[in-house]
Amino acid sequence: MHPSASVNGASDWLAAAPDVVARLEGARHARVADIGCGRGLSTVALAHMFLDAHVDGLDGDTESIADARRLARDAGLDGRVRFVRAHAAELTGPYDLIVIRAALPDPLPALAAAHAALAASGALLVASGERAVDAAALQAGFSRVEALAAQISRLHP
Repeated sequence: MHPSASVNGASDWLAAAPDVVARLEGARHARVADIGCGRGLSTVALAHMFLDAHVDGLDGDTESIADARRLARDAGLDGRVRFVRAHAAELTGPYDLIVIRAALPDPLPALAAAHAALAASGALLVASGERAVDAAALQAGFSRVEALAAQISRLHP
């Protein structure tokens, strides 16, 4: 694991799902999405954690995406990291890991899109701040997006 993976707590919040980490570290060209990536710190950290993965950062803010692209370029990650100005509900996959760490104003469309964009053995990690939300249950394979939204509502009443 690259030392910068600790940026923005990436190694801490993924520690809640060690089997996902092991699977992605052993995967060839895994696809990872970082929804609500902001200026790209967590996206770049994910790229440093999973050295053979292709990582997409999505955010709705044009200025943040421009900053994130500069960050990836300066880190030498242009070929593996891509930043897209898009809303979470516009996500298309398949992805081996989808991370949602940002507070979303309307989480249900984002969760529905994430559910649809997961690869067959993909994992979804939803976190609030630096604390992962029931990652084991989320990656176990959920059938109803509403159950996932209920997990989030406990953190954002």
